[in-house]
Amino acid sequence: VLSITHPQSSGINAEYGGFYSCRVDLFSVHKACVILVIFVILMDLYLPICCSLSLPCLYQVSRMFHVSQVYCNLKAGLEKVANKHGERILDTPTNQISLAFTLTPAHFKEGFQLTELGSMLFQRNVTGARVVTTTAEKTIGAVTLHGFGSHCDNYPTAYITFAAGVGMKLSDVDVLLTKLDKLLDKVSL
Repeated sequence: VLSITHPQSSGINAEYGGFYSCRVDLFSVHKACVILVIFVILMDLYLPICCSLSLPCLYQVSRMFHVSQVYCNLKAGLEKVANKHGERILDTPTNQISLAFTLTPAHFKEGFQLTELGSMLFQRNVTGARVVTTTAEKTIGAVTLHGFGSHCDNYPTAYITFAAGVGMKLSDVDVLLTKLDKLLDKVSL
């Protein structure tokens, strides 16, 4: 057992003459020092790994969690807008980023080109939306591509795609849904 005396800077404990004493078991001090040394060595080894791997991984996980929240809100909101306008959201269970909203030509005013919807959204600061018509064809050399821009040659309906991308906020989803709904009210029958 070791008795240590420390000067007291504020002069509180006048009964001890301005000093306070502490009894310390040397075995406890030795054990604490060993634990501290092991901790410092482990942190010296672990910290570079933590900073280079774990923190970016945690950041990525948090970003992906945020994107999944945005995706869920976007999907729920698009389903409401689609139901209101007689459309539907295409079922794509393996795609957790993009959503497709059907565009039935019979639901729109006479002479309205479905591709105009994408440009009208762009004029309202909604970027990334892409209208895919089933009638588009493109000839490159001797090859004609039917349903150009679509994922298959003969999809039964036109659609517009929206994506829940990194950097998109939940408030952006609300703005998008409001603008889409107002625009569909304007161009639908």
